[in-house]
Amino acid sequence: SRDLKLTIWNNDNLKNINALNEYSSIVELIIRDNSSLLSLVPLQNFESIQELTIINNEKLKEFTNFKNIITDLSLLRIVNNPSLMNLNGLQYVDTEGLDLEIIQNGSLESIKVLQNNYYINSLKIEEIPKLKNLDGLDQLQRIEGDFVICKNDNLVNLSNLSSLKYVGGILKILDNTKLDNIDGLINLNT
Repeated sequence: SRDLKLTIWNNDNLKNINALNEYSSIVELIIRDNSSLLSLVPLQNFESIQELTIINNEKLKEFTNFKNIITDLSLLRIVNNPSLMNLNGLQYVDTEGLDLEIIQNGSLESIKVLQNNYYINSLKIEEIPKLKNLDGLDQLQRIEGDFVICKNDNLVNLSNLSSLKYVGGILKILDNTKLDNIDGLINLNT
């Protein structure tokens, strides 16, 4: 059903969500606190997702490869998935109008899959200790709302943001202990 809102929350023994293979669209999907969940593969067949929240799934190692271009995603939260190693699959998500939060994913080393996007509504990149650069944001030109880069202990520079010309909300760069310059913001005109 196009109007389906589904929450899968606090199921300690849940290893898969294969029943979602039967769906191609959903309004809101929250997958939270499922400590044994290994994969999001059933999401690959979705043609429409408006809000997707993936929080605190400790064994989840990878995202899913969307086979279809997802153009109506307005909110994507990827928070505290300590084993998540990459965001592969998000290259098929159109970020225009998207609020994206990538927060507290301890094994994540790259956000490179966002590389073909020019606009985003808001972006938070917080507490990703293995993230060394913002490779993947090279084409990003405009953020309509807030842009937060916070507590990324190994982030060295912002050079990948040299195409960014506009941030419509708050730009917050806070507690990135190894950040040695912000030269990538040289073209920012707000």
